[in-house]
Parts: sequence; structure tokens; C-alpha cells
Amino acid sequence: MDQIRTSIIDDLAPKAPRSAADLLADFIHASDRVYGRADDSSGSIGDVFHLAVQDWGRVWSGVRDRRPEALAGVVLHEFEHNNYGLKDGIIPAFVDALGPEGLDALTQLIRGKLSSPTRGSTTDQIDHDTNRLIRGLIQIADAKGDPDAFVATVEQTGFAERRAIEIAARMLKAGRPAEALQWLDRWDGRGLGGEQSTVNIRIAALTALDRQDDAQAVRWDWVVRKLSLEHFRDYVRHLPAETAHAATVRATETAVQHEDVLAALQFPVGVGATAVAGQIILKRLPEIDGRWYHDLRPIAKQLATDQPLAAVVLYRVMAEAVLKEARSKHYSYAAKDVLSAGQIAEAVTNWKGHEDHAAVVDRLRQQHGRKSAFWPLLEEKPRRQSRA
Repeated sequence: MDQIRTSIIDDLAPKAPRSAADLLADFIHASDRVYGRADDSSGSIGDVFHLAVQDWGRVWSGVRDRRPEALAGVVLHEFEHNNYGLKDGIIPAFVDALGPEGLDALTQLIRGKLSSPTRGSTTDQIDHDTNRLIRGLIQIADAKGDPDAFVATVEQTGFAERRAIEIAARMLKAGRPAEALQWLDRWDGRGLGGEQSTVNIRIAALTALDRQDDAQAVRWDWVVRKLSLEHFRDYVRHLPAETAHAATVRATETAVQHEDVLAALQFPVGVGATAVAGQIILKRLPEIDGRWYHDLRPIAKQLATDQPLAAVVLYRVMAEAVLKEARSKHYSYAAKDVLSAGQIAEAVTNWKGHEDHAAVVDRLRQQHGRKSAFWPLLEEKPRRQSRA
């Protein structure tokens, strides 16, 4: 299928764009028959059709004698007859081919459909058709870079506050940061977007208004609430160099008591405060879930040099989590964690009440001695383990 598509684009379109456009239409219209016969659980077939839709619009833009108003009717027909969602992006794909005149014509066609009292046969169908048509108007508004048209369209749904983040983003892009802030204040906490999006847009809008102190306050508030490394680094970049260290100390002190223990670990490691991360591990060990393998292993690796006890404890927690759940497929990882703990344990001079490595291995043998697939893995040499 993709060879057919590329042949139309590469071989025919440069010589006869209208013929290529017609062939692409036939190709795309075959999607219903293809989906009726083929399983596309991998998404490969859908990817080809999505590309074909993009190609279709691009080829039409090369047809010199095209009539934008007539093309608007074609686009609307295809947008409405979209059984598998393959033509969701047809309006953006045809923006250049339609041009301002065609986009205006398409807008009028959609508005005419919205005002028609005969759409659909049931309430559910009417709602579905209405939502689809409104989505089309939204795509046109974005194509024109017109935030006011976007707002007017969204307000037709009766839930403008639910999409306030999207509106704010468009106002900001249009160079209207004050209005972006107003829309953020109207967000009802639901719908598309999220709290972090509001933070990022608010910071950008305040910066655009040269309200740097307010932008810094928003950054710091988000650091305190979410321990966001990204926002902390941005916060520090806007500080005088001589105050950056004090800000780091203040932020890591906040991390020690943060309710999210994983974020509390990741933050100090991310800013190089490994001593604080080690303190958190030893103080809040019962809160640490050894099943957070992907997050804990990089932390343990970074702490191995100057916080060996904390690193050993993390490796133990991960290994014991695997053994307790008898996850035999992961025994090799648990064995590597035990071996890593053993290597790092040689650097520990004060166990601070924790078991030494030999005692832990003995305890694991007593508790999990019957897990015969695990113990041979501990016979691997450390050098072989480190390469893995």
C-alpha cells in the first residue's frame, strides 16, 4: 500500500497533480474495504492512510486550476464521512490548497450544517454530528491563527471554561498574554490540559508582560508543590549567581519533607545534593517501594560513590521486592542488585543500625532458599555483572 502511495506522489504528482489527486482519493476511499478485511492492531495500515490524507492535500495545492469553493465542499464531505478516523486531519492537510477563500467557504458550509434542524435521526447522532462540525471550525480557526474564532466556536459547546487552557495557549501564541492570564483564571479544573499546562502558560504570559517577579513566584510555588526539576532550573537561571546556591539549599530542604517520596529522592539527586538524597532514603525507607525499579536504579547508581550505605539499601529494597513476589522472570535483575549491593558495601564504614551485606544474604537464604532459579545467579562474577 505504501509503495502505491509513494508511487503516486513521486512519479505522477509532479507531472499531473490533478490525476494524482484523483488517484489518492480512490486510494483513501478504499480504506473501508481494507479495514473490513485486514487487522490493523499494529496501526501500520492506518499510518499509510494518514500519510495519504496529508499527501492528498499537498497534491491539491499544486493543481493550478482548482476552485477553492468547490474544494471546500469536497473537504467537508470527506470530513463528515470518516468511518475509522483516518481523515481527522483532512482540514489541516488542505489548508494550503483551500487558501483563505476556501477556508471561508468551508466555514460557511459548516455553519450552515450547524444551523440545520434536520441533522441526524436521534439525539445522540445530532450531538455526535454537532461535536464533529465544531471540531472542524476549531481546526479552521487554528489554521487561520485566529484565537477569537477559536473562542467563538468553543463557546458554542457551552463549556468554554473547560477548554480555557487551550484558549489561553492560543492567546499567548497570538501575542495576547494578558488575555491568556484571564482565561487561565477561568479554567474550571476539568477538560483538556492540566495544572502543569496552566503553570507553564502562566509563566510565559507573565514573562511576556515583563512581570518577572510574579513569574518567579509561580516557578517557586510549582517547585515546592511538585519538586519539578525543570521549573527549579528555570527558577535558578533567573536568579543572580550569588543566590543560586541558597535557593538550591532551600529547595532540597523542602524535598526532605515532601509527601511524594520518589520525587523527594529524584529532586536532590537531580541538583547534585546526594547527601540529602541519602538522608531521605535512610529516614523514609518504609515509604520506598522496591518495585520502582526504573526510577530507583539510576538513583542508587548515582549515590554509590559518596553515599554507599543509601545505595546499598536501595539495591536491597529492589532485590527483595522481586523475591517477595517470586517474579522469576526478573530474578536476574534482583541478583544484579544483590551483587551491586555487595560491591558497594565494601565502602560502608558505618551501617547505622542496618544489616551488613553478609547478614542480608544469610537472611535472604533463609526466607527465599527454595527459589532455586535465583541463587545460581549470585555466583556470577562482579565484572560480568557490571558489564550487563
